[in-house]
Amino acid sequence: MLGIIPRLAQRTGTADHIYGYEWMIILGGTAGNILNLFVTHLPVGMIGIPIYGLFSGIFVGCLAMALAENLRVIPVFVRRMRLKQGLPVILLAMALGKCMGSILQFFFEGT
Repeated sequence: MLGIIPRLAQRTGTADHIYGYEWMIILGGTAGNILNLFVTHLPVGMIGIPIYGLFSGIFVGCLAMALAENLRVIPVFVRRMRLKQGLPVILLAMALGKCMGSILQFFFEGT
């Protein structure tokens, strides 16, 4: 949806390994869901914690990069839709939606 994988492959010059990226995402998402669903704990030790932190940081960095790329879409969208009015309302609606989603997640996380 955000185009993280194609952008990452383009920036690193590893487009020929795109299927490997996709499989790792599928396997990682499946394993993460299983671990979350069954509330299991993995004893990773003192070596596993920094490795987990490294991969979590890479994920957050890639997600931030993809979101920044999406911000570039707004001016193109405005030009193509020939919007003369209403852009502040659209941006406000997007911001309020993001805030409401975050608030709902914080209050109803465990249910």
